[in-house]
Amino acid sequence: MAKRQEGRKGQVISVPVNFNQKDIRTRILEVVKQVSEAVSLTDAEIIVSGGMGLGRAEGFDLLEKLANKLGGVVGASRGAVDAGWIDHSHQIGQTGTTVRPKLYFACGISGAIQHVAGMQNSDQIIAINKIRAPPSLKWQITV
Repeated sequence: MAKRQEGRKGQVISVPVNFNQKDIRTRILEVVKQVSEAVSLTDAEIIVSGGMGLGRAEGFDLLEKLANKLGGVVGASRGAVDAGWIDHSHQIGQTGTTVRPKLYFACGISGAIQHVAGMQNSDQIIAINKIRAPPSLKWQITV
């Protein structure tokens, strides 16, 4: 950093800029606003998380039903978020949210260290390694 010189003044030079429509190569074609539900992962006492082991995005419908029955929220691994199966606001891990719920369900999550770093301080962790069911099987949760 240069040393400060007392009394020194800068000179403002105005440069006129004229753009023509042909000079602008970028145009906004459409603005799409996505309405997403706020997910409070940091305050949740119960989190039901899913990863690529769910097999498809519809697997998160099942996790959401379970989370609702338990009074919890849905979380996700980075892989599931990157695949577009669920919004980034649900991501848990090093590049997501760090959580400390009383009960954490890890469903179809590989156990990558980046994800573990975000949930390892949970009081109880229940891991379901594989969820494989024929597409014709209908999931049902009853309490």
